[in-house]
Amino acid sequence: MKLNKLGYLVLGTLATTLLGSFGINQPTQSVQAKAKVQATKIVKTKSTNYWVKPKVSNKAYAYTAKLGKKLFKLKTYQKVVFTSQYQRKIKVNGQYHTYRYVKGNQNKLKGWVNSGYLTKAKAAVKTDSPTTTTSNNNPTTTTGSSTTSSSSGTTSTTVKTPVKDPTKSYTPDQGASWSSTNITYAFYPKMSQSERALWYTAISEWNNVNVVHLTETSNYNNANIKITNVASGSTGSDENTVGISYIQRTTSKNPAGFYAMKSATIGILPEQAAKFNFDYTYTQFIAVHEMGHALGLAHSSDVNDVMYPYERDPYTQKITQADINTLQYLYNKQ
Repeated sequence: MKLNKLGYLVLGTLATTLLGSFGINQPTQSVQAKAKVQATKIVKTKSTNYWVKPKVSNKAYAYTAKLGKKLFKLKTYQKVVFTSQYQRKIKVNGQYHTYRYVKGNQNKLKGWVNSGYLTKAKAAVKTDSPTTTTSNNNPTTTTGSSTTSSSSGTTSTTVKTPVKDPTKSYTPDQGASWSSTNITYAFYPKMSQSERALWYTAISEWNNVNVVHLTETSNYNNANIKITNVASGSTGSDENTVGISYIQRTTSKNPAGFYAMKSATIGILPEQAAKFNFDYTYTQFIAVHEMGHALGLAHSSDVNDVMYPYERDPYTQKITQADINTLQYLYNKQ
């Protein structure tokens, strides 16, 4: 495995990705005046999700009705999941083509697209497999929401009985958290600076929530959270896994009333990220998600949440108030 491959791919596409992802407004362009356009009646169909095909032409666009104006270039939004439930036949210079009306990126992207440029979105790519945990060096894989296995340990510390605020919404948790809000992390020494940059951004996002304080240390072996690259085929991963977390906890409770975390190892699978052609935003989303597991959060059922177990649209999947509420709950900060 080439540990630097992800980093180089990210840097190589960063400028293009940022310009496209944030939807810089460009003047719309008219279709060539010479083209004779005739449209049939719009037909409602079953709502279906689509992606833009990987090798779509640079000349492929979404248009207004009857191809009046170009709205946005399809190649820029190949990782956006578009939804469509309307189609029509449009005759251009004597030849009919099927066009679908698509919406994506929280309906910020709308337009008519030649169906030949689209492919049905298959099952979403996993951001991670169910969180894998270890106990006494014997790995086990959980199913469903992220959980952890236990190692022995005792304590006489007085602990709080955790109680959720009934007026707030919460994402699921693992029933475990660190004993202190001051948490250390370290990178595997051979990780490049470009690979680390993804994680620095993710760490900053969690620190800005002002519940925990993540601090870097150079001592990889003694860090609370170890960040590394993970080889494809590692324990708990499958052909769709692009990120993974290995969590270990004790059987003793911490002052907040949860099982005390003992260690966390999290990482991205560079070969998988390259296979799915993930850009900077997609890969950074995975880093935020995995760091959430390392802090005690489990998988969410909310598709807009950063802890949702599949990547759907990282431009909208962010740390939510429900995530923050859960983090405050786990660290007695309510």
